[in-house]
Amino acid sequence: MSGRGIKTLAEPDGNKAYVNAAAGYSPIRIMTAQAGAMTLKPLKVNSDPMGLLWQRSFPEPDQVRTYVANTLAVSVDERPAVHIGLHNTLDATGQWADLLLWLNDTYSKDGDNSVWVPSLEEYYEYAYYHTQGSVGRQVSGNTLILTVRLPAPAGKYFYYPSVTVNVEGLSGSAVTGVTANNAVTGLSRGVYNGSLTVSIDCRKELAALARHFVEVYEADKGSAIKRRTPFTL
Repeated sequence: MSGRGIKTLAEPDGNKAYVNAAAGYSPIRIMTAQAGAMTLKPLKVNSDPMGLLWQRSFPEPDQVRTYVANTLAVSVDERPAVHIGLHNTLDATGQWADLLLWLNDTYSKDGDNSVWVPSLEEYYEYAYYHTQGSVGRQVSGNTLILTVRLPAPAGKYFYYPSVTVNVEGLSGSAVTGVTANNAVTGLSRGVYNGSLTVSIDCRKELAALARHFVEVYEADKGSAIKRRTPFTL
């Protein structure tokens, strides 16, 4: 966390004084509140969402399952984000840990890969890069070269330089491989509506973070499982 600035405000106890103050404080980029806020529809965001106040809620774990299913039933263009407010997932019954496992197994990495669960801070950066970034292309023989430019505002307020590029018209099954330069620390490809998608991550600390959390887990596997180690969203 060293060298990072705070750019996210979660309204405390419905007190709009904090929201009003943050609106005039440029380091705060994105805010969330339980009332008097906008519904976030990711595919409707076409400019920098800085300073906007987004709706959040504090549902119980069983409510989230219904919430997610109902949201996925909405057309993609109109689909709202599911914003779950919670302070930690540690509870005596393990309901939150079970919910996160269900999300992973059903809709995320080990499911149909239709749900992404970022923090609000990470979502803001992703939206910023999507609306402010640019992609250039060049074809050389059977090779397509994409030049992706992600704008880099004040360093300490931007920490998640990552984006997914949808290459419409290029069949994902026709691609034999993808490579990137040293600025990219995480690279993967997939298929969306039959076309190629390329996800890139440029966090310099990506590998170090992965090693750190693996080491923490391996050092205390038994008690970590027994405690149902909490996650904070």
